[in-house]
Amino acid sequence: MNYKKRKRVVHTSLVVAVNLIGLVFIAYLIFWGPTGLTGYATFTTEGQSEFDLGAYNQTFYNDSGELIQLNLTYNNGTYTSTIFDAGEISSWRNISWGEDVNVSLGNLTLQVRSCESDNCNDSAFSGSYTNSSLELLSIANNKYFQYKFDFSTIDLNSSPYLYNVTIGYENISEPRISLSSPNNNSTSTDEDVTFSYVVSSFGNISNCSLIWSGSIDDTDSSITRDIAQSFSKDSISNGNYNWSINCTDVYGQTNNSLTRSLTINYTEDDDDDADGDDEETTTVTTTSTPTVSSSPPESTEDELDNETITVNATSKFNKTNNSSLIEEDEGWIGNLLTGFSIFAGSVTQFSMEDITGFFNRNWIVISIVGSLLVIFIVLSIWFGLKRRKNKDSSKSEKKSAFWRKKSPKKIDKNKEKVPTKSELKKVLG
Repeated sequence: MNYKKRKRVVHTSLVVAVNLIGLVFIAYLIFWGPTGLTGYATFTTEGQSEFDLGAYNQTFYNDSGELIQLNLTYNNGTYTSTIFDAGEISSWRNISWGEDVNVSLGNLTLQVRSCESDNCNDSAFSGSYTNSSLELLSIANNKYFQYKFDFSTIDLNSSPYLYNVTIGYENISEPRISLSSPNNNSTSTDEDVTFSYVVSSFGNISNCSLIWSGSIDDTDSSITRDIAQSFSKDSISNGNYNWSINCTDVYGQTNNSLTRSLTINYTEDDDDDADGDDEETTTVTTTSTPTVSSSPPESTEDELDNETITVNATSKFNKTNNSSLIEEDEGWIGNLLTGFSIFAGSVTQFSMEDITGFFNRNWIVISIVGSLLVIFIVLSIWFGLKRRKNKDSSKSEKKSAFWRKKSPKKIDKNKEKVPTKSELKKVLG
């Protein structure tokens, strides 16, 4: 084995060894290490001053051994702890304790309870825990907690010993609310506003409410934690308002978000035209392109100035609007297109004055555009014919050159043959 390969093997072995040592150390802390390693906030009972806060029943604290044991004349007894106050509703996660028990002669068994009241009269002890290294608890989330140990032995000279107790718990804080939108001190130009927020909590949320200017405006009982939630409020009058969100979890804990300010400033639509005339009512019924029909005026050409054209547009979408389709400062075509794109479903009349007015104002532009269009078409045809002629000529030249190259040279049989020098010498002798 060369040096590099040997070095690589040694490095791998060291990595494996370090990992194994780490796993052994973790296992030691969990199963054989000191009590109180719970990963949560803890209450620890250790020493006579702390144990004396609880209640002894046929047990006592042995100060020389710094432990609790049975009275020397009893085979059974209990120790009940003081009531622990977590300060708020908490999840009581686990418990561990230090003991010394001759299992062939005696037992040390744990019971626990969580309580709503500070004297724990509302709850009974439950469970039968014997794993002193770490017992995972499964009890209700409450503010208060208490434990009790049962001591038993068949030999008065061999009592179980209890040295210390550690309880792991986690506070369940009230819901935390984060407002998303609208921003604080913002202004909305819409009378309909959506209020968005996210609520986080240890437990499920019972309900959340929109607080509008100091009063509950709306309540939602279907809340998903850590997912964006919202309230919608419509038809808000112009003015300045305050809003916030209030949420309550399944443990009865309530919390309020920060309060934000909102200004509503929108422009209301007028009911009448500027001239005071009532607006035409038009109904839209469309999900597709409207069908348009028209009826021409029954007049001679000289009477068109006082006639109207009737246009009917219908489709399949229900919507009603009140609006005038014709503006005095717009041409007939502009009004017609605007009317069809916004309003449909009723008969609308357009004055011939609008038609003539449009063409009178725009005849120069129409003439220029028409002339340019004609020039463009003529030039396109001319360039197309010229290009095709050049292309056909090029093909013809290439074809002629090809056949000239391929055709064999013709021999003129009638052409007089010129004698060579040797033939002349033979003839001349």
